[in-house]
Amino acid sequence: MRQLHKAVLSPTAQAPSIPNLWPELTERGISIRVGEVSMICGRPSTGKSMVALNLAYRAQVPTLYISADSHMATQSIRLMSLMTNRPQSELEPMLIDEKQQASDMLRGQSNIRWSFLSSPTADQILELVEAHIEMWSEPPQLLIVDNLTDVLREDGDEWGKKFLLEMKFLAREYEMAVLILHHMSLSKSHAQGTVPPMEAIQGKTAETPALILSVTTNDNGWLGIGAVKNRYGSMNAHGEIVDWLPYDPATARVGPLAAALA
Repeated sequence: MRQLHKAVLSPTAQAPSIPNLWPELTERGISIRVGEVSMICGRPSTGKSMVALNLAYRAQVPTLYISADSHMATQSIRLMSLMTNRPQSELEPMLIDEKQQASDMLRGQSNIRWSFLSSPTADQILELVEAHIEMWSEPPQLLIVDNLTDVLREDGDEWGKKFLLEMKFLAREYEMAVLILHHMSLSKSHAQGTVPPMEAIQGKTAETPALILSVTTNDNGWLGIGAVKNRYGSMNAHGEIVDWLPYDPATARVGPLAAALA
């Protein structure tokens, strides 16, 4: 039990945001906040994992990425492509023929640590956070879980609502920003120029996250991001407020590079 006039003097009261989010979003008051659970949602193959990887790459903060959905080789190729702006198809042979060169390249992106458990539990994720503390003397600032569908949940927690509450506990306990990726239903249509609405989220798991970003792509090389829930800024639950960023799946790039990384 605490008194707020004392609590606000604590360093943990600042609740900073993860840096280098795309300016188009920050201008709307959209941020991935420490101590909160945020969510990226979208239909299959509409860029959720690409957005998360770009965010982790841009942020340059200690990050633990739980990649249950994508294989190690896939994420390695995407990251190398993002780092070099070279097509994934050009870099993929390096994993077979030039392993040391690929290793040297990836060594330069050491802020992201990975787990490729295919069906992680909340307890296993806690163990990974504690291992991060043991190895680097601090918890990750950003924890990404990709994605909620692949998480091994307890009986009775069909859509992961209890799991999300456990992730909220971790966010508060370890002062991390927790980012969960999740699917949206294919049965819910949305108009051209919008992103899928909040009601399309599978399992109606919108209660816990402080921020929910809905994503989609179009045929013209753009990826749309809209806040369908946001406790701290602009939002539209129907997906009608959208920022469109240039998107190149070949190089895994969403938007331009942050100035500090260019």
